[in-house]
Amino acid sequence: IWGCYSEQLGMSYSSCETEYGRANQLRARIKRKGKILVILDDVSAKIKLTEIGIPHGNEHNGCCKVLLTTCREPVCASMECQKTIPVELLEDKESWDLFKERLA
Repeated sequence: IWGCYSEQLGMSYSSCETEYGRANQLRARIKRKGKILVILDDVSAKIKLTEIGIPHGNEHNGCCKVLLTTCREPVCASMECQKTIPVELLEDKESWDLFKERLA
């Protein structure tokens, strides 16, 4: 995760060797950058945002929003999500129709 976001923010691995150092570097960059949306897709287990350098809670001061997708409702609870939006699966025909509509 650190690698994906650090690359988008123009950071390199070589400047920090430890996970703690990389997390602090990423957190500082996000706070300097201002408003940023972090998208975590298909999360299967709790991610400790602080440990990977994503500011949240009282620490972020409005600079960072986190959007995550998961098939596991307990993940949302364990990460203390403020809002959850359940999404139902589409039937095969519905998904194919939507795909064709968006493709056109």
